[in-house]
Amino acid sequence: MAAKHQQEGFSETQHALLFAFIIKAVMERVGEPTGEAIIRKAVRQYGEERGQRMAVRAQANGHTLSMGNYLAYSEYRVRSKEMTQKVVEKVPHARVCMSHCSWFTTWEKHGLLPYGRFYCLEIDDAVVRGFNPALQIDVVETQSNGADQCEFVFHDANLTLKNYLAIAYKK
Repeated sequence: MAAKHQQEGFSETQHALLFAFIIKAVMERVGEPTGEAIIRKAVRQYGEERGQRMAVRAQANGHTLSMGNYLAYSEYRVRSKEMTQKVVEKVPHARVCMSHCSWFTTWEKHGLLPYGRFYCLEIDDAVVRGFNPALQIDVVETQSNGADQCEFVFHDANLTLKNYLAIAYKK
């Protein structure tokens, strides 16, 4: 039987630290302007690959590549108490505000915010684009880039009760 930590995978804290340490090393090696371009391109590629994996799973199950199905097939699983988010608008677009983000908290705690923030500049848009380039997400603001909270708008998510239950069922 595999060890518990192997079954659960890395925590958000471990992912955040790993990402920030890689960015810090790149920045120290090539400098910020070149390093930022490299990192942002890498995050976009990583995000698009994640979105493509999600799309393959959705299509294999006979589901369209809609925003609702994007939300249902998300690879990210929020661990209890590590993220605090609230849906503040549901129809026609879902507006989600996140007041506590474990990545931001980790980067801030360890003095890595100048590096980790690059992840937030690209990841959400890239994952959506990888899932379906016709979908739209607005990353209104992020804590890692100076805001009090993270705010996202998932266009045409239409989180009616029926659609929300369908997403929960697919998850």
